[in-house]
Amino acid sequence: MTKYKESALSQEFFAVVLVDTVVFPSVPTVLEIYSGHNADICKEVNKNDDYVFVISNKIDGSLNTTGTVCKIVSLDAYDDGGAKITVQGFCRATLTKYDSANDTASVVCKTVQVHDISADVTQLKNKIADLANKLQKTLPRLPKEAMDEILKEENPGIYCDLIASTMLPMYSDRQQILEEFDPVKRLELLAVLLK
Repeated sequence: MTKYKESALSQEFFAVVLVDTVVFPSVPTVLEIYSGHNADICKEVNKNDDYVFVISNKIDGSLNTTGTVCKIVSLDAYDDGGAKITVQGFCRATLTKYDSANDTASVVCKTVQVHDISADVTQLKNKIADLANKLQKTLPRLPKEAMDEILKEENPGIYCDLIASTMLPMYSDRQQILEEFDPVKRLELLAVLLK
């Protein structure tokens, strides 16, 4: 049986609200920020070497309930006020309150550490690896060497996030994966979405 250690911490961060964008923990992601307002938030966070909460809107315009606390790794400002930033996802977080006037989000950062991975989880990872290898052949932008490195990841949560970030083209599928905190349930969901 797979064993877990969960921890949760309530915090407040500056928030950047994006459209159709999912950032996963442990996955570096390049974001094009077209809004001068969001770019200004990122510049301030970067200047203070702080973290930012990245969340996206649902189709109806309301906010998703799950996003990612990120560290800005690099920021290139554009003359038009936008920016290209690279973020490193730190942890999944559940939104508890969003203050649009101050661009802040109160969130609960929850981490799940996996210990003693069961044979069932190993079998599920192998099944996903088979599905991902088949799908990889249809994705010319992902070199086989990159996929081989992803499949070597031992942590089932990071493994799932890496595959989801590279193999799931639909935003809604990636958001479903982000919203699942339990790594084994996340693997099960990924196996379904990859079919």
